[in-house]
Amino acid sequence: MIRALLSICLAAGLLAAPAAAEEIPPHGWSIRYSSNSFYLTRPDLPNIEIAVVDDIRPDLTQAEKFERLKTFFAERARCPSLAKAKTQGGFAGMVADSKGPDVRCHLFAMGHWQEGALQAALVVNNAVEENELLGGVGEGKRIVRQGHVGKAIDEDLRQFFSMRYEMGSKGVSPAEVRQRLTAEGYAGLVPDTHKPQYMLRLKRRGSGDRIDSILYEDLPSMVLFGDPAGGQGVPCVDWDPSLFQPADTGFDFGPRDNCRRWQWRWPDEDKAKGKRPQIRDQGAHKPWLRDFIPFAYGGPRMDIVEAYKPFAKGARLDLVIGIQRKTVIRDVIEGRRPASALEPNALALRGDGRFFAGLVRSATLEGGQTDGPVQGQYYLDGHSITLLLDSGRVIHGFIGWLPYTDAQGKTEQALTHRSAVNLNGHLHSGWCTIQAGNCD
Repeated sequence: MIRALLSICLAAGLLAAPAAAEEIPPHGWSIRYSSNSFYLTRPDLPNIEIAVVDDIRPDLTQAEKFERLKTFFAERARCPSLAKAKTQGGFAGMVADSKGPDVRCHLFAMGHWQEGALQAALVVNNAVEENELLGGVGEGKRIVRQGHVGKAIDEDLRQFFSMRYEMGSKGVSPAEVRQRLTAEGYAGLVPDTHKPQYMLRLKRRGSGDRIDSILYEDLPSMVLFGDPAGGQGVPCVDWDPSLFQPADTGFDFGPRDNCRRWQWRWPDEDKAKGKRPQIRDQGAHKPWLRDFIPFAYGGPRMDIVEAYKPFAKGARLDLVIGIQRKTVIRDVIEGRRPASALEPNALALRGDGRFFAGLVRSATLEGGQTDGPVQGQYYLDGHSITLLLDSGRVIHGFIGWLPYTDAQGKTEQALTHRSAVNLNGHLHSGWCTIQAGNCD
């Protein structure tokens, strides 16, 4: 819909094409180009499309440009109430929303790097149908304009427009801008309330307890947030914590509709005695559970809970995990082989802040995971991780590690190449066994 809409814009002569310079999308978003313009999308917000346009007509004021945009998009984006919507803000930023409790069209604009011009973004919520009398009428899951996700989208656009302004007005090249972008800097976009206190591994009684099997990749995980007196837990770890928060209704727009929220508590006396945290379904009269945890909606019951270990904030590691760690992975790190040679469970976290991974999962990626091995920068903070891929893609997620336990039940205390690292639900492990001779 947006692609056709932008083509109509240019054919009508109302909007100019964006600058020819390379665009750097906001974290988590992808840029897709039409013949003369572009739009922003992300897989974990399937109903949201954002058209980005530049109006450089010299004969109109900024306010006049914005009013023309409202009228034009009201028809083309099927939200007639936008034409008469009240404009809020001033030169640095103007905003207008279509009518109704559920907003279909949200128009956001800021100053342009070309004097007198205007850069604007039209956010279209395709889960909302416009009704001329009632305003926005929701047909499915939709974001709340003043909710956390709606505000986060505005902040993404504000930062995106500011970066475009800097590149356009000051002549800063995209390459120079990218040099200033770091995984640590992007990590600051994740609010502290979106960082879990604990990350748990859930198992059924009777299942094996060794981490040398790829089958354990599919064992469910749960992340626990907030204060034990009223904390929230969610059994999915492949969503973007910079945009979604665990207890917000906006999280329902995330990658998994069955990501059911739980309440949890871990009294000090239970923790001191090594007992598992107590978890219960949302609801005031539901019982607290420790021995059995129903997973998702009527799924298998998990009666064994193990706590993943966190990483120190800003930790730099010299860690190589994978059955080919002495050959292929080392060759990739030292430049003798391409990263494409890595097997899916390979992982290397280097002391210079670089990483190599055979696979990374994330709901912000098409298909839910990287298309093969990737490399870039990493930043750790407890159970939170931020990855800045060499492609420029940013992935926020969750991470934890489990120590290696041998067949006799002896468990290592330190993080080693025999440990297992869970990154967004994908287990990176060396599958280390004495029989295979790969435990040295």
